[in-house]
This record gives sequence, C-alpha cells and structure tokens, in this order.
Amino acid sequence: MKKEVLIKKLNNNKYGYPYFKYLIDKDIFFNTEERLDIKYSNTSTLQFNKDIHEIFNITDKKFKECYNAVIHGEGNEKNKINSLRSSSLLSLLTFYKIHSGYKLEISTKINNETINFIFDEVVFEKTNRVFHPSVGLSSIDVALYGTANGDNCVLYLESKFTEYLEQANMLHTVKDGKEKYPISAKYKSAYGKFMKNHSLITANINIENKGKGIELIAKDNDKLHYCEGIKQMISHYIGATNSEDLYKGLKVYLGTILYDFSKIKTGVDDNCNLISDYKKCYSELAKRLNEDKDKNKNLIVLEDPFTYQDFFSNAKNFELDEIVKEYYSL
Repeated sequence: MKKEVLIKKLNNNKYGYPYFKYLIDKDIFFNTEERLDIKYSNTSTLQFNKDIHEIFNITDKKFKECYNAVIHGEGNEKNKINSLRSSSLLSLLTFYKIHSGYKLEISTKINNETINFIFDEVVFEKTNRVFHPSVGLSSIDVALYGTANGDNCVLYLESKFTEYLEQANMLHTVKDGKEKYPISAKYKSAYGKFMKNHSLITANINIENKGKGIELIAKDNDKLHYCEGIKQMISHYIGATNSEDLYKGLKVYLGTILYDFSKIKTGVDDNCNLISDYKKCYSELAKRLNEDKDKNKNLIVLEDPFTYQDFFSNAKNFELDEIVKEYYSL
C-alpha cells in the first residue's frame, strides 16, 4: 500500500488511526514510500500482510512459540492479531523476551505497597475456569511468573491498546433514553454483588431477557463508558479465584495494562478524557473486588491500571526491540 493511500485510509478518528498517521508524518516505522506488508481488510481495518517477526525484525527463535500460544489460545486472537491496533500483538511484542530467558524486574506501587517484581516466565492467553468448564473460560492476555518481594507470584494482565477509545466496546444499545451494554445472565450474582451503586455504571438485572440477562447502564446519559473492559475484569476475577496458581500457593496479582495515547500528543485522547474515564470505572470495580469477603487473601487486584509507557520506563535491564519501540513510541 502506497503511503498516500495509507494516509487516506487513516484519515478518520476511528480505531486510534490518528496515532498511526502520526507515525507516518514523523517518518517513524512507516518510513518507506510503499508498505507491501499492510493491507486493508474487509472488516474495514488495516492489517499486516506478512509474518509479524519479519515486520518487526525479530530474530529470536523462541518468538514463534509465543506467537503460536497467542493465536491458538481461547481468546480467538488468530483473526485479530495481524491488525495494526491489536492489543494482543502489543503484549506479545513487549513481553515475549521473558520466554527467551530475559528477566523483567520492576519496582512499583500496588495498592499503596511497594512491590519489587522479578519475572522469569511468561504465558500468553492464560486460561482459568470461570464457571463449569463447559460454560466458559477466562482467557487473559499475559501471565507473568516470578517473585514479588521474594514470594512466588503471578501477575495476570489484560492488555488494552485502542479498545477503550471505541464506541463498539462501550454502551451501545439505546433504550428509554439510556445507553446499555447487554451481558450474559450467567454473571447475575457477580454483577449484583460488585456493580451495585457503582458511581458511573450500574447493573440492571433483567431476568426476562433470556441469554442477555444483565445490562450495564450509564448513569450519565451524555457519556459512554468502556464496559467491555469491566465485563472482562469481572470474568478474569472469577477465573483468578478458581486458578490453579492460587491453589498452588502463589500470590496472584490481577490487573490491566493500558496504552496511553495522551503521552504522545497525536490527536488521540490528548486530554486523557477516555483513558481517565476508564481508569475511574476500573478502579472503583477493583476496590470492590478487593473487599470481597470470599476472596482468597493471596489474590490481589491492582486498583490502579498500569500503562505500557510507565511499565516499560520503570522496567530494569529489559530492552524492547528497536522497531517495537518505534511502532509503539515506547
């Protein structure tokens, strides 16, 4: 795809595309006149058209193992990972080196406690049982294994790139003047427990609506909230309470890691409105999950999301691939 055609395809505000246009304007990553490795798909998104390791000049022989783990996992990423805006691709490219023997060390505040993590193992698309195995599994993007202040631990991270920008993932069904996001009735007790009196989003339990028995409803009708992430975190929380890691005695940390477009001033969420809104929605939920009386004390939910920018700026002696750093401005 020639650069002028690529710019034309990116000339809208959907999917975080102004960020990729910024990379072209600055001659970062998209610095050749023609990109034969990018195509426009029939789903109206831009996709890579060559092997990911070739595009990012990755020579690590173990990268393929991580890539295969992502595309063959329960998260159904095989058809998504080639998208320029794939959050699974972002987590794969930034964390895969741990699988090749690199340790990732980071000292950070978790719920007001300073934790020194040292990770030496990574699992992509880690699954945990949510309900009965035949009903469904939680598939979280990244599981980082190692130690936390010397204790054996795992950090489960749900990765977000452009998702929190997009209305398709927010409240989208308009009914009676309210924005709604329908969810399976299997989560009835969980939403009744954790979303009651949430300051931004409330859960309406609607048993009559079979199969879609719960609706997340925005309390402020002039605003949309990223509800897909809230739904996922409740599912991941239930999965974490059932995880074999917890029953093996590991400390299990559960959180999310977001890409912060406002750090770069590209025209994508420059004023932090969308990322700040989701952080508020997420943090209120996370605090409620930590207050769950039935929760194992070794399960800790991160009440403040990580951002990729802060995470990797604080990581010690862990170098991302140069083209990966260019593409994500890390």
